[in-house]
Amino acid sequence: MLDQTVKRAAQWGVGVALILALVHLAFREGIVAAFTQQPEVQEVSLAHWGWMVFWPLVGFWGLLLNGVFVGSTVTGPIRNALLAAFAVYLASLWLFVPLWCNHGMWLSFLLFTLMRSVVLGVYVPRLMAWSRGR
Repeated sequence: MLDQTVKRAAQWGVGVALILALVHLAFREGIVAAFTQQPEVQEVSLAHWGWMVFWPLVGFWGLLLNGVFVGSTVTGPIRNALLAAFAVYLASLWLFVPLWCNHGMWLSFLLFTLMRSVVLGVYVPRLMAWSRGR
């Protein structure tokens, strides 16, 4: 049953992430205007908006898998994923922020999220095998 639940959650996750990305793409000025009326803040927000469009497509995997592992009461992989992701984050901050300022920070944050997803993804087959053997 865990296999089916994870598959269905992933399908919903992909769908919602695509919708969020498209909404961010289509309504960027309106969304920014809803949060601030200051032209300087709007300008900076719009300059970094591409990261907001891309974020849901990368971000939901780690959140989904985090929920799967917590729900399965298997938390070691979450710790390992966060430690690996934090190491990637620190290295990418050191490398990319001096080169690209705020864009480097956004890239580092995206790499953190991607690394968390990848490491948790590596543990999924073990989780599935464990759940079948229970």
